Amino acid sequence: MAFSRKPPATADEFIAAADAMPAPAAKVTHPPAAEPRSAPPAPVVVATPAPRPAPREAPRQRVPTGKPWEQFDCKATAKNVFNLRLNDYYLAIIRHLAEQEEDSSMQRVCKRILLPELEKRVGRR
Repeated sequence: MAFSRKPPATADEFIAAADAMPAPAAKVTHPPAAEPRSAPPAPVVVATPAPRPAPREAPRQRVPTGKPWEQFDCKATAKNVFNLRLNDYYLAIIRHLAEQEEDSSMQRVCKRILLPELEKRVGRR
């Protein structure tokens, strides 16, 4: 079977092509000849190396203070994204509130409601 860079047209053809690939054979090498011998040297079989295990992740370092958010500035520019799954009911509420206010977005509505509540929960306000 000829191999090409173009993938097969169907999944079955792809699987058949993968099954038809030959297994990698062990490499056979001869040791270097130091002295002339009367008999040919015996071949040395070198197995292919096993894959290395994935490196372990470094353990997360704990923040030295009791409250992890104290190391950050609350007035800093937002650079992180947080996805929130909502059902249609709550999504419609947020859309309605954003439409009622001029120059407001759904994100601004959520931030205006959520951030003060977070501050209240951790005892800052």
